[in-house]
Amino acid sequence: MTAYDRSVVIIVPAAIREQVIALAAALGFSTRLGAPLSPTGTGTPTHYGTHTRALQVFVDLLTGEVPAAEGFDPADVAALRAQMIVSVRPVSEMTDSAHFQNELAANGLMRIGGQS
Repeated sequence: MTAYDRSVVIIVPAAIREQVIALAAALGFSTRLGAPLSPTGTGTPTHYGTHTRALQVFVDLLTGEVPAAEGFDPADVAALRAQMIVSVRPVSEMTDSAHFQNELAANGLMRIGGQS
């Protein structure tokens, strides 16, 4: 059995959300970045976020050497990654919800609609 032993929070500015979704697809992963976020928890989203449990290979794509992705120039991938907030912790450290909420608080963001 494969261990999804990493808790991963990803937060991106709204302006690059679609590009990050396309990049994830080009790398063979799927994400919706479905949680709308803003500094006040109201209004138009300034950011979008997601939480997942992941394998180390996924974490390496987010934090290691810039990966090759079909249809993406490496410099463009690096520029997208530079704008992303990525937090990785062992799943044993805290609950998924607490990890997401901690990252929102650390970055001055709230989920629109108050959902956790």
